[in-house]
Amino acid sequence: MSESANFKLPIWAIVVIVVLSIIGIVFALWGVMSSFYVASKQKVNKKTNWAQHFRKKPSFSLNEIFNYKQGVYAITFKGINVEDFFIPVYIFTTDNLGKEITKLISEINEDRTHKIKNYMDLNDIEFNRVVIIQLFEEKDNQKMKEWIKKIDSKNRGFN
Repeated sequence: MSESANFKLPIWAIVVIVVLSIIGIVFALWGVMSSFYVASKQKVNKKTNWAQHFRKKPSFSLNEIFNYKQGVYAITFKGINVEDFFIPVYIFTTDNLGKEITKLISEINEDRTHKIKNYMDLNDIEFNRVVIIQLFEEKDNQKMKEWIKKIDSKNRGFN
């Protein structure tokens, strides 16, 4: 007679294996669902953080800068992809917008502001696509810092 290996697990061991397997499957499904939720929330937040906030603010082009003086302003570009991780926004305060923009343009041309110059070169952006957005009429450093934090321009933008 041939001897066969009869290996039988006790009932309690089979129950423990089944229960642990079910718990493992539940945790795996929970992890997958959580990752989809986080990914969709980040996508919505990225759009909301800067595109939505700027819509209600007055915006103008470079030829209109001399109509405005002091305040908190943001510079961005027309025709950019709001889905990108990098946010091409520079937020600043000034007493005289005309002088500040002239200074900023000369710094870009002289390559002293590397981030902005590199972004413009990589994306073939000319100065005619620059958009200036007035965030506040009065110069206020605290409000500028709030906007930089709200937009996340320090980590993902030009600030």
